[in-house]
Amino acid sequence: MGGGQGGAVRVIIERDLHGRVALVTGGARRLGRELVLALAAAGADVVIHYRFSGHEAVDLADRVRQQGREVWLASADLGSDSGVTELLRALHAGPGRLDILVNNVGNYPLGPLTDADAAQFRSLLETNLIAPDSLIRGSLSLFPERGGHVINLGYAGLESSRVQANAVHYQVTKTGLLLLTRAWAAELAHRGIRVNMISPGQLENSVDLPADPARAIPLGRPGRLGEVAEVLLFLLGEDSYLTGINIDVAGGWRV
Repeated sequence: MGGGQGGAVRVIIERDLHGRVALVTGGARRLGRELVLALAAAGADVVIHYRFSGHEAVDLADRVRQQGREVWLASADLGSDSGVTELLRALHAGPGRLDILVNNVGNYPLGPLTDADAAQFRSLLETNLIAPDSLIRGSLSLFPERGGHVINLGYAGLESSRVQANAVHYQVTKTGLLLLTRAWAAELAHRGIRVNMISPGQLENSVDLPADPARAIPLGRPGRLGEVAEVLLFLLGEDSYLTGINIDVAGGWRV
């Protein structure tokens, strides 16, 4: 923790994750990439999951190795049961264990309900809700006998029950993931596995960023990817008393 002449104080989250293995789904680009870099900087070895972003995944893996970390790449379509099984096989064949699971992958189609269809909704349910649930269940044998973390990525304002126009199906899947987060937290507490959710709001690279973020967001700006990564590291304390919680990282958006 440091201070300045103006009285400004910034708390830097520091974690020693050396010896830990983390999986980040959708880890090659955008927010996932930032989370991978934060975990590696804290000392964790990382499994980077991707689907289409092979070049970005390879480049990111090189950067992680430059930090002295071990890294594995795993390509899989998490919109299918076979893809989830493929990713779990890669975990067994690669690191052979897991301490941190970050369910980051999530499709985000925009548009009114009248333009959506059942096939699109099923695809969202598979990727955003069923895959994280299946990965948690399927990876339990890789976690230590006691301890570990599951972090699910949500969406700001899930607990307000306010409908997000043009993203309702996405909101439905993330609301379901919030309920699963709490259910898994209760079920895995006896093993010391903490299960929590981080729900970003409008970030600097959001596809639906308001035309005037300074007016739409109470804190006057979109969030930075690194601010989400700081919350991730905050939640990864092995002595943490937090489980089953959801933290909005949204600058007051959708309060």
